[in-house]
Amino acid sequence: QGVLLENPMKNVTKPKLERRKVDALSEDEAKEFFEALKTCPLDFRCMLTLLTTAGLRRGECVGLKWKDFDAKEQTINIERNVIYTTKEGITINTPKTAKSERTIPILESTADLLCKLKRQRQRENPEANLEDSFLFHGKYDIFSPMYPDAVTRRLRRFVKSNNLPDLSPHDLRHSC
Repeated sequence: QGVLLENPMKNVTKPKLERRKVDALSEDEAKEFFEALKTCPLDFRCMLTLLTTAGLRRGECVGLKWKDFDAKEQTINIERNVIYTTKEGITINTPKTAKSERTIPILESTADLLCKLKRQRQRENPEANLEDSFLFHGKYDIFSPMYPDAVTRRLRRFVKSNNLPDLSPHDLRHSC
């Protein structure tokens, strides 16, 4: 109400948050992980394969559009990042840093999986030009991005149901 001339909290030292140790899959865990992925829906298999083998951030992965994928060169271009904030909802931005905009080579097996997913998407949306649609799209529209936290929740269910170590999407980046 204008009684205090300055904020008394400005001199209080903020407590440091304890950061969770980022884990990476061991060789044996990675074998189990990829074996369990074989039973998953194609879109989820593609997503986790990209996170693990290309070292993408979660927001970069859900920000991928089909025009970013070059099947012939077996590369993906990272040009956008999808984030969610309570104030603005889902927003599409540039990647985290200037160096984060990059072209990444992907494994032939990953490129083959993505080609398979693209054919599936084309069958599901025969009238659509997929190039501007998202690889991992929102629930109701292929031209809107997936909610980023959905990736984390789905991964948590996957690792729990397959008795794998607790992992986050960022842990998969470190496994790369």
